[in-house]
Amino acid sequence: GAVVMSDPLTSWSLPACGVKVVSLQHPNPLVPDQRARGAFVERFLDPATSNAEREQILDRYRVTHVVTHGKTPPEVIEFLRWRATPRDLPRGYVLHAWRR
Repeated sequence: GAVVMSDPLTSWSLPACGVKVVSLQHPNPLVPDQRARGAFVERFLDPATSNAEREQILDRYRVTHVVTHGKTPPEVIEFLRWRATPRDLPRGYVLHAWRR
C-alpha cells in the first residue's frame, strides 16, 4: 500500500482514498507515536532541512509518495525534482512517486 508524506492539512482526507499517511492533523489513538511523526513531517517540510535528512525521513516511514502544493517550500520541490516522478492532480496539487 501507498504511504504518503504531506503536510497534515493535505493529508487529512487521504486515508479516505485508501492510503496511509505519515501524520494526521487530528489525534488518533491507534498511532502511539503521532507526535514524533508530526515532528518528522515538520522537519521534512522545513526549508533548512538537508536533502540527506529528508531522504532518511522518507526511508524511516517507507514513504512511496509525496503530495505538494503551492505552499510547499521550494527547497522541498527542488529535493523531489531529481528523486521522484511528478503527476499533476486537481487544484494545484502534485503527487510525486518517490524513487528509492
